[in-house]
Amino acid sequence: MNAPAGIKPGAQPGAPPAAPRRPARLPADREFLPAALEILETPPSPARIYLLLLICSFVVVAVAWAFFGRIDIIAIAQGKIQSTGRVKLVQPVETGKVRAVLAQNGKRVSEGEVLVELDDRDLRAEETALATGLAALKGEMRRRSASLALARARSVDAP
Repeated sequence: MNAPAGIKPGAQPGAPPAAPRRPARLPADREFLPAALEILETPPSPARIYLLLLICSFVVVAVAWAFFGRIDIIAIAQGKIQSTGRVKLVQPVETGKVRAVLAQNGKRVSEGEVLVELDDRDLRAEETALATGLAALKGEMRRRSASLALARARSVDAP
């Protein structure tokens, strides 16, 4: 059976005709083609493809991060904080530098439990200075007592 004119043997009737195949060209042959054909014939650069894939992957990561990630919202403003419940005043008997905070946020504490340790180096230095001053005053008191006793003894013996 002969195929009708214009249809290749083995092709189905009613199907669009197959596009003609272009002959494979060497890279050196592409340089001599007209500009439009050279653009169509030259394969894309792998660097451009990798760059496009990199940009697409950054977009996918950014969209995934925006969907699954959490961002803390921080607002800074001036104002006054007022509590709505009972207020307890917490203040030290003696002020100083904090060495350690033993209580954690949200933890319940009992009466008498140590919450904060203060740095006592300044107080120890002050205690040493006061002890030295006290020893000096006691020595001065003994000296003056001895001086008074000597003055009394001389005044009794004098006539």
